[in-house]
Amino acid sequence: VEWGVLATTDGSSRVRFGGTDVLCGVKCELVECEDPLNEMERLVFSVDCSANATPQFIGKGGDKYAEELADALHLAYDNEGP
Repeated sequence: VEWGVLATTDGSSRVRFGGTDVLCGVKCELVECEDPLNEMERLVFSVDCSANATPQFIGKGGDKYAEELADALHLAYDNEGP
């Protein structure tokens, strides 16, 4: 595991395990919500999965997987409470 590997991000890491190499970068942007009571505007997740890892993933649903990851992150950080 390596930390801080991408200079153009606010945080990044690289994990290598066997023949698998995962690179993750996080960029943060702080903006004022138009409606502070609208919890859905508080966190927005965008995920991009690169097909550069191996040719077998080209055109194999990387966009759908990225959308599923973004949805999972949104659910994990949903802070709706009592």
